[in-house]
Amino acid sequence: MLTAKEILDLINHHLDHLPYTREPQSLYEPIRYVLSMGGKRIRPSLMLMGYNLYKEDPESILPQACALETYHNYTLLHDDLMDRADMRRGHLTVHKKWNDNAAILSGDSMLVLAFQRMAQCDERHLRPVLDLFTETSLQIGEGQQYDIDFETRTDVTEDEYIEMIRLKTSVLLACALKIGAIMADAPQADADALYTFGERMGLAFQLQDDYLDVYGNPEIFGKAIGGDILCNKKTYMLINAINRADSRQRAELMHWINAAEYDPQEKIAAVTDIYNKVGIKQLAEEAIRHYFEESRTHLARVAVDNSRKAVLTQYTDAMMKTQKKVSLPVIGHRNLFSWLFFTHRMMIPTVYPMHSPGLAPSVLQVNALLEHKDKAMMTTVVNDLVQPITYLLPGISETSPVNLQEKPWFSFQFDTRKSA
Repeated sequence: MLTAKEILDLINHHLDHLPYTREPQSLYEPIRYVLSMGGKRIRPSLMLMGYNLYKEDPESILPQACALETYHNYTLLHDDLMDRADMRRGHLTVHKKWNDNAAILSGDSMLVLAFQRMAQCDERHLRPVLDLFTETSLQIGEGQQYDIDFETRTDVTEDEYIEMIRLKTSVLLACALKIGAIMADAPQADADALYTFGERMGLAFQLQDDYLDVYGNPEIFGKAIGGDILCNKKTYMLINAINRADSRQRAELMHWINAAEYDPQEKIAAVTDIYNKVGIKQLAEEAIRHYFEESRTHLARVAVDNSRKAVLTQYTDAMMKTQKKVSLPVIGHRNLFSWLFFTHRMMIPTVYPMHSPGLAPSVLQVNALLEHKDKAMMTTVVNDLVQPITYLLPGISETSPVNLQEKPWFSFQFDTRKSA
């Protein structure tokens, strides 16, 4: 069986070498750009892991796995346009780099390419695969519309919210696992159990995202907390606070929701205080635990040996471990360089030999940049240099960008919270 790292490498290599030979290139260049931004590639990884539970050639379904990644990035491209977002994974969004028309047309083409790539499977599996992918695509659109509708409502129930995130987020994870199982000729009961496992895991993952926006450590979470509060996003936290608050607390919540002018930190503190008083923190923690444990129950029903489930189990465990960090508790950029040099020389060539080529230039680059204290360039080089190290750390599969212009030389973190 392949490791999560080996699966990720397969996916990235396949995506990097997808041909875009049709014209006009102005239509396809934004597509290439979006798929080159990186990310955890969770959905295609899950598809290959689902397949690899049963068969030893997961590379044979890379077109379908990358079809799912193409579809996922199509939804992100259009989400960014609707939200007027400027950045995605540290890069300009398509409508900012090009324009709105390019985002619409290239996004539409990504959707078509996703179905074209999915349809490259063999005739025997074509119908069930396309049926599931089509149904999932419609569900995601429905979830997105519910999310938009909720923006103007103050009477959204918890059940409605759970259904919205199931449609918008969870079903694509479930679809990935089930398509992998279908193409591996897994028993129907296993394919269904994997689907429900992915669905429940997706709910836990999204609820955790809501939770961390309020109660996460900003240095570890990878972004300032309270963003959902400031934009009045209907999260699990806000919906339950509105429904559980007494008349005075509800009036205060509505004051902050309707306020046109406010001090951001004051609003975050006030709304968080209401959350604390009505028990939202404990409620969310229990919901996250509930859906996570449910997911594990369904994974246990998959009739393969636990040793074959190990990669999938560890991978999904890591998805839920977002509060991991490794700090360098040393002062001085010389110590930073020494730590990086030692780690690469002593660990990387032994455990992951593929990271050894090109090591010396990176070390020399770091040394030269340290001499000149060029922090802007160091940001790029350090990210490149520490990337493979994270694969040696339990629960961490990827680094977030390290902005050394905003951080002291002696402290930076590895963080798992990135746009998926």
